[in-house]
Amino acid sequence: RFRCDTCRRYFSTQTFALDYWMRRPDLLRPVFFRLLGCSGYRQIAREFAISPQTVLGQALKLGRHALLTLEAHRPRRIDEPVALDSFQGFEFSQDHPTLFHLVTGGRSHFTYGFTDSELRRSGRMTAAQRRRRARIEAALGRPHPRAIEHDVEAVLRLVAPQPQRIELHSDEHRAYPRALRRLAHLEVEHRTVSSRA
Repeated sequence: RFRCDTCRRYFSTQTFALDYWMRRPDLLRPVFFRLLGCSGYRQIAREFAISPQTVLGQALKLGRHALLTLEAHRPRRIDEPVALDSFQGFEFSQDHPTLFHLVTGGRSHFTYGFTDSELRRSGRMTAAQRRRRARIEAALGRPHPRAIEHDVEAVLRLVAPQPQRIELHSDEHRAYPRALRRLAHLEVEHRTVSSRA
């Protein structure tokens, strides 16, 4: 057991272990591989005769440790061209579109970092869908109109915190150059390609 010199709390070598306070640590490995294989929580739960909430808890813990591993192994200087791309998905339903921004090594294919931007639902909508969007925005607030710009800036600050030169490849999204102008500590050679190409 140890005691933190700053907060004075006690902890042990087990405190930061992946299986700390887990009732079924034997499921971590099989759940991990089934999640990699895109199995659903209910499908995994049925296979092991457990609750889907148990699978969710293990998935959350595995996800946190994966993020910590990524952070621990991410280089602080980028020595290869990197690609920035954004992929649209949905959280909960199509009323909650989300854009995921990834920065990936051009040679190593290492994912240096990612952020996500909550978007406002757009496109063709029925009157009922417009009313539902208004109710959601009244309850949760309207997504920031420049969320993409801010979150692309955030992911590039994350992957390149030190002043350095990077070669960045992306599509021609209009928010990307605005985000790059906010990164005074970076010398960015920005090469674009049409997303239609």
